[in-house]
Amino acid sequence: MALDITGFFDNLDYELLKHAWCELLDVARLPQDHFAVFRSITKYSRVDRSQLYRALNISAHNPKNGRYRVCTATQFRDVVRHQGLITPNPETFGIPQGTPISALLSNLYMMRFDISMRQHMDTIGGLYYRYCDDILLIVPRRHRDSVAGEAQQRIHQLKLSINPSKTERRTFIQHADGGQEADKPLQYLGFTFDGQRILIRSAAFACYSQRMKKGVRLARPQG
Repeated sequence: MALDITGFFDNLDYELLKHAWCELLDVARLPQDHFAVFRSITKYSRVDRSQLYRALNISAHNPKNGRYRVCTATQFRDVVRHQGLITPNPETFGIPQGTPISALLSNLYMMRFDISMRQHMDTIGGLYYRYCDDILLIVPRRHRDSVAGEAQQRIHQLKLSINPSKTERRTFIQHADGGQEADKPLQYLGFTFDGQRILIRSAAFACYSQRMKKGVRLARPQG
């Protein structure tokens, strides 16, 4: 069974994150240097993309159009900042996804959930895996529905929720000769598994190809 957490990074609660951070360090309050990092990652600002495109005369239908970045440092100062397009985050939840420390903090946030789910799965003879907001539960068929409810309940305690539209329940049948098959291929982390073969999804392949091409362009000397 594959589960997906709805709006993962956008919904991490600040108080729960701080509590998990303190618990890891075994302190009542975050040290000053750690609190500075916490404040920096939670008191971020953002720019509305549509407003930015209009201010810079960028087509929303073809924003790249040969660009390697959306604007220069001068345009950011004279246009973006000057026109007041930068707005601070007013919420008490959500961290930016692309910072170097975001993945670390998301794992810190989920640490208690990971431990409790792993312990629960051990009691019913199942396996638990999680990569960021994608959860994989492998359980005997009789526990399939109950373990989904267990995960839902525990994820709610973190003020998060499971996206039902991205939940995949698959049944794998073991044959006498040792082979197995699935009622429908399971999709997880850009791959599919039908009980016999692990294949990369075409959409994932196209995404990786685009990233590779972008990396080559950025590494190529300009001139």
